[in-house]
Amino acid sequence: MIKITIIKLILSLVLIACSFSLYAFELSFNYNSDTILILASAVIALALPYLLFVIYKLRRSRRQLRLSEKRLKSTVEGSGDTLWDWNIKTGEVIRINDKYMMNSTTLIGFPPNKSLIHPHDVVNVEHSLKKHFAEQTVFFEATYRIKDTFGRWHWVLDRGKIIEKDANLLPLRMTGTVRDISQLKSTEERLNLFAKCVESLTDALAIYDKNFKLVDINPSFLTLFGGVREQYLKKDFSLPGYDNVYVNNIIEVVRQTEHIQQEVKLRNSKRVLLPIEISIDEIKNDQNQITNYVIVYSDLTERKKAESQLHNLSNRDRTTSLPNRNLFFTDLHKLVKQHSHHALLVFDLDNFKKINDSLGHQLGDSLLAKLAMRLNKLTRENDVFYRLGGDEFALVMSDTNDIHLITRMAKQFLAAIATPFKMAGHELAITSSVGIVLFPEDGNTPELLLKNADIAMYHAKKKVIATCFLMTL
Repeated sequence: MIKITIIKLILSLVLIACSFSLYAFELSFNYNSDTILILASAVIALALPYLLFVIYKLRRSRRQLRLSEKRLKSTVEGSGDTLWDWNIKTGEVIRINDKYMMNSTTLIGFPPNKSLIHPHDVVNVEHSLKKHFAEQTVFFEATYRIKDTFGRWHWVLDRGKIIEKDANLLPLRMTGTVRDISQLKSTEERLNLFAKCVESLTDALAIYDKNFKLVDINPSFLTLFGGVREQYLKKDFSLPGYDNVYVNNIIEVVRQTEHIQQEVKLRNSKRVLLPIEISIDEIKNDQNQITNYVIVYSDLTERKKAESQLHNLSNRDRTTSLPNRNLFFTDLHKLVKQHSHHALLVFDLDNFKKINDSLGHQLGDSLLAKLAMRLNKLTRENDVFYRLGGDEFALVMSDTNDIHLITRMAKQFLAAIATPFKMAGHELAITSSVGIVLFPEDGNTPELLLKNADIAMYHAKKKVIATCFLMTL
């Protein structure tokens, strides 16, 4: 633009000079040389300020143009965007701030950088470009992956617009920008991944704001508690079945410690009361300010069942389903620690080995199971009957040192044991001896009590079959 203006100025000066020369030549026939010189000086004096003003304006425009170009370049570089100018007719693409180092080049194809676009994204870019060419969109806009000169893929946002058309309204020129959104895309993919993880959680999850008002829930929340999402949104945190004091105490603990884990009882969508573990954690932003709270509701039903099964496996006798020796010592330790008066009765079946040897262990185990069931029915509410192993059993009678009650219970057990069993075509009669000790009179530890009960039981065996012996120290 400046070059054209300068050329016009020079031509104007040449025309003025030529006109003046012709005029001076014409005057030379009528005037002397002094007159001509005066006229020439007058013309120059009048034209010179104008010429100087024009030159000043041109230089000023050039400086402003350079400054504008510098500012534009700084703005483009600062934004990180690449500016492009596409001559649709020739295929020439001019790029400014080309961070992908594709440079200005002539590219054949539609779009012109088709060879650099990821194969999976080409169709989407072509579709967006065709829609803009058909004037279905104000701007062309597409998100796709593009390859730089090092073969690395970048996610970009490409936006542009047709700025020039021919007489037939066909596009001639199009300009736009390309912005690298790889980091944004990576963040978006991470957020999508986390969102899918939250939606796929089997545990119910709820997100609350800093004031403990519900913001969002995952599908498992509705599976557990029922209802629809909208009925929970913007509601205050609560635990149905628990009063506000309990709930407020939980909130206060979370605000002080940043985390809490609590087991509660809540009803599910079928109104069944379930053991639920709630785990609450706070979420902070980059300024270390609390923005949200996340609460996970874990149904403990299956875990409780598994724990119960494990407990039974480790504390129950498989043959008789009675508490085993391990649980016997655990319970006895508790009673001793509580200094609770109790009696320990240890039973040993007489000659049970003969049944196993003659009729087989399978029938022997069945006999023990039936015997355990029969004797367990005789116990009081707080009494516990154990199988210590082999043909040895124990009865712990809690909260009593009444010797008459204890011996009466022992005789009932001996009578029940002696009652014959009819099994596999056989009538099986067994007997037992029992040793009895009292706490704390006969021992102050579980081990000592069992030792003395065994001694008492062996005394009973020596005395007579199917009898009891009370240990006295």
